[in-house]
Amino acid sequence: MMNRQSDRTSRIPTAIVLAITVAAAFAAFLDARQGAPVKRPLKHVLAWGDVRAGYQHDSISHAFAVIERLGRESGLFDTFIRTDSQTITKRPLDFGDAQIALGESFLYRNLSYFDAIVFYGVREVPLGPDQKADLMSFIKEDGKGFVVIHAGGNAFMSWPEFGDMIGGRFDEHPWGIADASIIVEDPLFPGMEDFPSGTVINSEHYQMKGFSRDKLRVLAHLDASKLDLTAPMVHRKDGDFPVAWAKLHGKGRVYYSNLGHGEDEWDLPVVQRMYLGAIKWALRLVDADVSPQPRPATPDLAMTTKKVEVAAPRPQGDQKRRYRFAEANTDVPYRLFIPQRWDGRQKLPLVVMLHGGAADENGPFDREPAELKGVVFREAEKHGFILVSPAGYGGRYGATLQPKAADGAPASVALRPEADPSQEERERRNGLSEKDVMNVIELVAREYDVDRQRIYLMGNSMGMIGTLHLAAKYPHIWAAIAPSDGPTDPAAYPYERITGIPGIRIVHGEQDTITSIDASREIVSRMQAVGANATFARVRNGTHDTAWYIALPETFDFLEKYRRH
Repeated sequence: MMNRQSDRTSRIPTAIVLAITVAAAFAAFLDARQGAPVKRPLKHVLAWGDVRAGYQHDSISHAFAVIERLGRESGLFDTFIRTDSQTITKRPLDFGDAQIALGESFLYRNLSYFDAIVFYGVREVPLGPDQKADLMSFIKEDGKGFVVIHAGGNAFMSWPEFGDMIGGRFDEHPWGIADASIIVEDPLFPGMEDFPSGTVINSEHYQMKGFSRDKLRVLAHLDASKLDLTAPMVHRKDGDFPVAWAKLHGKGRVYYSNLGHGEDEWDLPVVQRMYLGAIKWALRLVDADVSPQPRPATPDLAMTTKKVEVAAPRPQGDQKRRYRFAEANTDVPYRLFIPQRWDGRQKLPLVVMLHGGAADENGPFDREPAELKGVVFREAEKHGFILVSPAGYGGRYGATLQPKAADGAPASVALRPEADPSQEERERRNGLSEKDVMNVIELVAREYDVDRQRIYLMGNSMGMIGTLHLAAKYPHIWAAIAPSDGPTDPAAYPYERITGIPGIRIVHGEQDTITSIDASREIVSRMQAVGANATFARVRNGTHDTAWYIALPETFDFLEKYRRH
């Protein structure tokens, strides 16, 4: 029986703990109010390397060590390394009455704990039927990520559903370990933006079978013009040898690359960035377009960063252009400006300018107030910026953010002057609007070989909605963003997605009677609270339509300071 003294002392720790808890909570509240960065919870990645039934590559240990380091250094995810398949289940792991030490029980992790798997196994990994079902459910139904490295394409050859999930199968390495040139097809995909097309990597390059470009998006392939296609084990007659691809499987995100055979490969920055980008995409920290694309008509020139020879010099100055928008089955305009300093050899920065809802692709160039006439072109020449303004194909650049007017009420944003479309047509057009922007960026980036470390994004009014949406969806692309005077609800934005963008400047005119300057201030405060490098610029005498132009010289100065890490 406990006496009064012991009973009294047993209550003291509880009181102390309660006091400390309240104090800590109050301190956290004050920190949040004062804009102190809030550390977001880390994602959980399972590095799964079960090779009990097959050859173990020497690089597996180093590969997982590199992945663990990348997660820790990026502050994005924790990596749990397993060389068995015990965790591949959704069921509780039962250790019976076994204990580690007195009063302690085994700590287990099953699939329910993880957000993505990085798989580097080989051949027939021993999994039971229930484990196989749980793994497929983890990807297809739960929407989790699955990143497959090198020999993972040679695993579970007797399990057809696994091959369907990955998208293809290993079919020999005809050239052994050899140098090969890699052509990047999609430099907008996370991790591929810093992978120079034409990079030569010494590896055990695979030939893949059973894949279809109608079901996945190839991100990079081997330059077949530099391969020995007469080697005995070359089975493909079309010369199509993917190096990396991405696809969806149900709700899940699946990525495969056959790079990573040797230890030395994992010390290459391009390989590390490639797999880090893939893991970030698999974890839904960034988004990307993975809709299937046909094989490039000229594979050895597909999205290469090398200058493509053309019959005539590429033009400079102000240009009104059109391109064939295949997804919409129509020609779509865009406006382009190339500064006179561009000499055909140097890499210049690119500024993407999104127009407002009542304008078109000409708006950013032609709607300047009289006293600032020519400011856009003058500042672009001064800074050496390439400017491009996409049409946006009649939508809001893909954004679904709720507009907010100056009085705090929901705002309506005009999409185009034509008849109001149905909701289904609005959604279709909005998706094409985003696609149009990304198409134009890539067209210009390829033609003028822009500096992909310095691609900037800005937009006014509806263009601010689009800027914030594209910044959160593709944060790995932008060196800096500078939206202005947009009707955006601060409560609806995924702030944690943009913390990696080097510079953010939000501009708002103090005389704007259409959208809320307080909402823009709150957006900046919330960005700062999660650790983003965001600043707010109030433009004296700036209206909804003029603040963007008044602030343009300072905004271009701001953009010029930043490049992607």
